[in-house]
Amino acid sequence: MCKQRLILYHLKKCSPDLRRTAEDKRIDQPGPGGDFPQHQKEKKNKYKKRKNRKVKKVILRFGLIIVCFLIIIINICGYSVVGNLKYDIYYLKKELRQEEIRLDELKAKVDTNSSIREIEEKAKEELNMDYLKKNQIRYIEVEN
Repeated sequence: MCKQRLILYHLKKCSPDLRRTAEDKRIDQPGPGGDFPQHQKEKKNKYKKRKNRKVKKVILRFGLIIVCFLIIIINICGYSVVGNLKYDIYYLKKELRQEEIRLDELKAKVDTNSSIREIEEKAKEELNMDYLKKNQIRYIEVEN
Protein backbone atom coordinates (compact mmCIF):
# COMPACT_ATOMS: atom_id res chain seq x y z
CA MET A 1 0.00 0.00 0.00
CA CYS A 2 2.81 2.42 0.68
CA LYS A 3 4.30 1.53 -2.64
CA GLN A 4 1.02 2.31 -4.39
CA ARG A 5 0.76 5.67 -2.71
CA LEU A 6 4.29 6.47 -3.61
CA ILE A 7 3.72 5.52 -7.24
CA LEU A 8 0.45 7.51 -7.42
CA TYR A 9 2.13 10.52 -5.86
CA HIS A 10 4.99 10.25 -8.33
CA LEU A 11 2.60 9.91 -11.26
CA LYS A 12 0.62 12.96 -10.19
CA LYS A 13 3.76 14.98 -9.86
CA CYS A 14 5.18 13.99 -13.24
CA SER A 15 1.96 13.87 -15.26
CA PRO A 16 0.68 17.06 -16.94
CA ASP A 17 -2.13 18.89 -15.23
CA LEU A 18 -5.13 18.88 -17.50
CA ARG A 19 -6.81 21.70 -15.58
CA ARG A 20 -4.12 24.23 -16.45
CA THR A 21 -4.79 26.52 -19.43
CA ALA A 22 -2.43 27.06 -22.32
CA GLU A 23 -1.56 30.55 -21.05
CA ASP A 24 -0.63 29.21 -17.63
CA LYS A 25 1.64 26.70 -19.27
CA ARG A 26 3.30 29.47 -21.30
CA ILE A 27 3.90 31.55 -18.20
CA ASP A 28 5.87 28.77 -16.63
CA GLN A 29 8.10 28.28 -19.67
CA PRO A 30 10.92 30.69 -20.44
CA GLY A 31 10.61 32.71 -23.66
CA PRO A 32 13.20 33.24 -26.40
CA GLY A 33 15.00 35.95 -24.43
CA GLY A 34 15.33 33.74 -21.40
CA ASP A 35 12.58 35.62 -19.55
CA PHE A 36 9.26 34.18 -18.62
CA PRO A 37 6.30 35.46 -20.71
CA GLN A 38 4.66 37.21 -17.73
CA HIS A 39 7.89 39.03 -17.06
CA GLN A 40 8.08 39.95 -20.76
CA LYS A 41 4.56 41.40 -20.57
CA GLU A 42 5.54 43.50 -17.58
CA LYS A 43 8.61 44.73 -19.46
CA LYS A 44 6.46 45.60 -22.47
CA ASN A 45 3.96 47.44 -20.27
CA LYS A 46 6.77 49.39 -18.60
CA TYR A 47 8.27 50.15 -22.00
CA LYS A 48 4.88 51.35 -23.29
CA LYS A 49 4.37 53.50 -20.20
CA ARG A 50 7.82 55.04 -20.61
CA LYS A 51 7.19 55.58 -24.30
CA ASN A 52 3.81 57.18 -23.54
CA ARG A 53 5.43 59.44 -20.94
CA LYS A 54 8.13 60.47 -23.42
CA VAL A 55 5.53 61.19 -26.10
CA LYS A 56 3.46 63.23 -23.63
CA LYS A 57 6.56 65.17 -22.56
CA VAL A 58 7.48 65.88 -26.18
CA ILE A 59 3.93 66.99 -26.98
CA LEU A 60 3.83 69.15 -23.84
CA ARG A 61 7.17 70.78 -24.68
CA PHE A 62 6.12 71.35 -28.27
CA GLY A 63 2.81 72.82 -27.09
CA LEU A 64 4.59 75.18 -24.69
CA ILE A 65 6.97 76.29 -27.43
CA ILE A 66 4.04 76.98 -29.76
CA VAL A 67 2.18 78.91 -27.04
CA CYS A 68 5.28 81.01 -26.28
CA PHE A 69 5.81 81.63 -29.99
CA LEU A 70 2.19 82.72 -30.41
CA ILE A 71 2.44 85.06 -27.42
CA ILE A 72 5.56 86.64 -28.90
CA ILE A 73 3.90 87.07 -32.30
CA ILE A 74 0.79 88.60 -30.70
CA ASN A 75 2.96 91.05 -28.75
CA ILE A 76 4.86 92.04 -31.89
CA CYS A 77 1.59 92.56 -33.78
CA GLY A 78 0.23 94.59 -30.87
CA TYR A 79 3.30 96.82 -30.83
CA SER A 80 2.99 97.24 -34.59
CA VAL A 81 -0.64 98.34 -34.29
CA VAL A 82 0.21 100.70 -31.42
CA GLY A 83 3.06 102.19 -33.47
CA ASN A 84 0.80 102.77 -36.46
CA LEU A 85 -1.82 104.40 -34.26
CA LYS A 86 0.77 106.68 -32.65
CA TYR A 87 2.00 107.62 -36.13
CA ASP A 88 -1.57 108.46 -37.20
CA ILE A 89 -2.21 110.43 -34.00
CA TYR A 90 0.97 112.46 -34.48
CA TYR A 91 0.05 113.49 -38.02
CA LEU A 92 -3.57 114.16 -37.08
CA LYS A 93 -2.43 116.45 -34.25
CA LYS A 94 -0.06 118.19 -36.65
CA GLU A 95 -2.87 118.70 -39.15
CA LEU A 96 -5.16 119.93 -36.36
CA ARG A 97 -2.58 122.54 -35.31
CA GLN A 98 -2.31 123.77 -38.90
CA GLU A 99 -6.10 124.02 -39.19
CA GLU A 100 -6.32 125.88 -35.87
CA ILE A 101 -3.69 128.40 -37.10
CA ARG A 102 -5.61 128.85 -40.33
CA LEU A 103 -8.86 129.33 -38.38
CA ASP A 104 -7.22 131.98 -36.19
CA GLU A 105 -5.97 133.80 -39.29
CA LEU A 106 -9.46 133.73 -40.83
CA LYS A 107 -10.99 135.01 -37.59
CA ALA A 108 -8.47 137.84 -37.51
CA LYS A 109 -9.37 138.76 -41.10
CA VAL A 110 -13.06 138.73 -40.28
CA ASP A 111 -12.45 140.87 -37.19
CA THR A 112 -10.44 143.44 -39.16
CA ASN A 113 -13.01 143.54 -41.96
CA SER A 114 -15.96 143.84 -39.66
CA SER A 115 -14.27 146.44 -37.50
CA ILE A 116 -13.59 148.68 -40.51
CA ARG A 117 -17.20 148.32 -41.60
CA GLU A 118 -18.41 149.04 -38.11
CA ILE A 119 -16.23 152.15 -37.91
CA GLU A 120 -17.52 153.34 -41.27
CA GLU A 121 -21.14 152.78 -40.29
CA LYS A 122 -20.62 154.56 -36.96
CA ALA A 123 -19.04 157.51 -38.66
CA LYS A 124 -21.88 157.82 -41.16
CA GLU A 125 -24.78 157.36 -38.74
CA GLU A 126 -23.63 158.86 -35.45
CA LEU A 127 -21.20 161.53 -36.64
CA ASN A 128 -22.90 162.33 -39.96
CA MET A 129 -19.66 161.84 -41.80
CA ASP A 130 -19.59 161.00 -45.48
CA TYR A 131 -17.06 160.67 -48.27
CA LEU A 132 -15.76 163.95 -49.69
CA LYS A 133 -17.02 165.23 -52.98
CA LYS A 134 -14.65 166.52 -55.67
CA ASN A 135 -15.41 170.15 -55.02
CA GLN A 136 -14.66 169.73 -51.31
CA ILE A 137 -11.10 168.57 -51.89
CA ARG A 138 -8.28 171.19 -51.71
CA TYR A 139 -4.72 170.49 -52.48
CA ILE A 140 -2.01 172.34 -50.60
CA GLU A 141 1.45 172.84 -51.93
CA VAL A 142 4.25 172.78 -49.49
CA GLU A 143 7.61 174.32 -50.26
CA ASN A 144 10.68 172.75 -48.96
